[in-house]
Amino acid sequence: MNTTPALRGDNRLGSDEESTSDPSLTRHLGVKFDVLSDALLFKLTWGCYPSAQEQKANISCDGSGCSLRLSQVNAYSMAPMRADERRIYYYDLMIGKREKSSHVPTLRELFDLWQERTQAKNAFHVLQDEKVIYQINDARLNNTQDKITLLISVIDKLMPDAAYADMQTRVTTVMKKTAQQGGNLSAHLVINIDPYKTNTHLCLLEGVRRLNATSIYRLLNRLIRDAHQTDNMRFSYPDPGGAKTRDGAPKRHSYLPLVRLNGHPSPTLIRDLENGHIRNIKLTKTKEATAFSDSEFLTEESYELTLGIKPEVDRKGLFAKILGAVTKHKDDYKTGRIAFTDQNRNNHNLEFDVETGEPASEDFIKYTTLRKINPPLADASPTIVGHMEAEMLALLAVGPGA
Repeated sequence: MNTTPALRGDNRLGSDEESTSDPSLTRHLGVKFDVLSDALLFKLTWGCYPSAQEQKANISCDGSGCSLRLSQVNAYSMAPMRADERRIYYYDLMIGKREKSSHVPTLRELFDLWQERTQAKNAFHVLQDEKVIYQINDARLNNTQDKITLLISVIDKLMPDAAYADMQTRVTTVMKKTAQQGGNLSAHLVINIDPYKTNTHLCLLEGVRRLNATSIYRLLNRLIRDAHQTDNMRFSYPDPGGAKTRDGAPKRHSYLPLVRLNGHPSPTLIRDLENGHIRNIKLTKTKEATAFSDSEFLTEESYELTLGIKPEVDRKGLFAKILGAVTKHKDDYKTGRIAFTDQNRNNHNLEFDVETGEPASEDFIKYTTLRKINPPLADASPTIVGHMEAEMLALLAVGPGA
């Protein structure tokens, strides 16, 4: 528990407490006053914290005076990015294929492709009328630790110009972009080469806005598709029946691999589902749009199934039980949503992929926080940042139990 002075004056002394050992962020402000009127006035004018999911104020008095405890609970919020601090999210990189084949490439095979295109300055994907580019800036194989590092970035011409202000003069300077420049952000992704289960590799993703798991695996898959279009036999497997070509060589079949990043659910989410109240579970089935009744402009596009939880169910491991039940219906329902209330009476909506169980938002993904990063990090880098890579590799070696 970190404690720093919060308020000091003739009739008050307070402390600001921030819990840092848990993925949930809970802040408490404790302030002591000589008289109740001062405590009530401060409660009414409290402006020490920005808005949050819930704020509570409790006043208690005894012979020595009155104490005011202000609490702010914000368990599922994205932390602002600091130069010396990063959230590191836990994911599984899962390798599959699109065609009905029994073969799946190794991670090393995929890395060779990503590295080749990176070295050729051709590991990018252009979006939004050439205003946004996702790319791999750098790719490195660590043979001694059997790990892979990718530095992935986004360039966006629509991002605002950067502005800085002098702390002494308070004068603001705006760094204007040229017509060919865009705002730039980058994030490290480190991956274990050895799978911990079939075609599944533990990996860590540096939390950076605009570079979430979906944008990253879409970039990686785009590079795989581009290579497949150039050489459709790059990923191939011998004919299962042993067929030969006319010249007697083994006949081979082409296939198209794909990857996906599935997030590990956070301990906070698992605890809140087990100890809180699940209001309902909804599964959504999409359909081909058809006219609704006799309306000329309304169409039917999806159906929603609402599920409940029996009161007597054993709530230990409840999230895994829910996923185990709904995943059996992945062919019928693509997305799901769990509406729940945590123990602090905050309401949440967890959207998830029915097939994988992955939460749709990083707010519900397990993470740890790296603090006091030195030297501090910039928004982006052209190459892998060595000291940041080293810290992430150390975390990856420990595993998700860290």
